[in-house]
Amino acid sequence: MQASPNGWTFEKPYRTWGAAALNLLGRQLRRCGWKRPLTFQGVLDSACRLTRLSDWGEEHFHEPLQVLVQSLEEEAELTPLGRLFVKGNLRHFAANRLWVRQYLKEHPQAQEEPLPRPVFVVGLPRTGTTLLYNLLCQDVSRRPLRFWEALQPAPSVRGQRSAGGGRKSDWRRTKARLVVQAIQRWGAPQLRSVHALDADGPEECTTLMLNTFVSPAFFLLGRIPSYLAWLRQRG
Repeated sequence: MQASPNGWTFEKPYRTWGAAALNLLGRQLRRCGWKRPLTFQGVLDSACRLTRLSDWGEEHFHEPLQVLVQSLEEEAELTPLGRLFVKGNLRHFAANRLWVRQYLKEHPQAQEEPLPRPVFVVGLPRTGTTLLYNLLCQDVSRRPLRFWEALQPAPSVRGQRSAGGGRKSDWRRTKARLVVQAIQRWGAPQLRSVHALDADGPEECTTLMLNTFVSPAFFLLGRIPSYLAWLRQRG
């Protein structure tokens, strides 16, 4: 990849001093024998603790998650910070499945809502699909998917009501803004030159598909040749 105007490349990404310090601390802890492996069951248990839910419904997501976790653990060579990031993301995607299932159990009418005729933008990566999608979203008669909605499609059970029993404003927007700030200012500052993020702006379906654990976008988490080979076989 050619060097970007700000001097960052994806072959040697820029890391903030905070990220470098956390990686250094993590490597020292590993030398002392402290290491928690990434496991399939660990992801599920972590999501259950976060949501206080346990009804997974259909288990067709088990195989892709198992393959992905094994590939990340054995092939990705994650840094200590990268391992924390991966664990947090996988927990979040698994938790989304629990939250969505619980929401639909409590609001079955949501599946009966009429849907107007959608418009699809389809194309290969880096061919201008994002620009076209954002252009179409300027039409006020259209309702695009927002980043905060894609990040967490259903509210958590705990986040729906305030302490006094009243209705809370949807805190998922605040959560999405914090995620965007963390990515742009600390986690991956160079991402802004490739794909801009806006918590309240339109977002593509890639973020939603991550909840299925069947997506080529997982290669962004690390080197996962076994998972990508499995994905190609599914055809």
